[in-house]
Amino acid sequence: MKKILFIILLLCIASKLFANGRMQHVVTLTITSQSYNHDLPWQKLSFKKKKYYGCIVKDNLIVTMAYGLKNHVLIEVSKHGSTKKYEAKILAKDYFSGLAVLKVSDSSFFNNTKPADILKPVSLINRNVKITKWDSRGSFKEFKAEVIKNAIQLYEPNCPVVMHHMYTSMTDGGTGEPVFLGNKLAGIATTYDSNSK
Repeated sequence: MKKILFIILLLCIASKLFANGRMQHVVTLTITSQSYNHDLPWQKLSFKKKKYYGCIVKDNLIVTMAYGLKNHVLIEVSKHGSTKKYEAKILAKDYFSGLAVLKVSDSSFFNNTKPADILKPVSLINRNVKITKWDSRGSFKEFKAEVIKNAIQLYEPNCPVVMHHMYTSMTDGGTGEPVFLGNKLAGIATTYDSNSK
């Protein structure tokens, strides 16, 4: 009985250490956007703010989803569930892959953070991954997900995108949440279907 309890305790400690490592990678983005009025195209609509997520990678860059940056006027980034925000700029944005790369010019933002290693190409079918984000109270949340299938979707002619479909207990998402296999970045969540989860 003691051996089983000891193994369970070690697994719990290892799980917390992995989560703490992932906490240093995950950031919250506040995107302020303003789009044009389609009825009166010379006028702009009111400003809107929305929360997205991203992941710190090598060279102090942040990877997130591109779709949330449409019509942006300001990108603010916070770390570790903190309320302090730093301005970020887009280095690259690709709607075909759905990904964007951001840079924060204030290097102090990256103090006490750690870049995530990116997973080498590998099949994720039937693998358990973790979808991660900070909640509105500044608590780090991880959701288990199982990759059930891969699909190639064409968004434009000659533009195939590989999509991994997962089942998870999340009740919302698809806003740039980093997806990890172990402690390596496996992808960015870009859509959420509440009918299938």
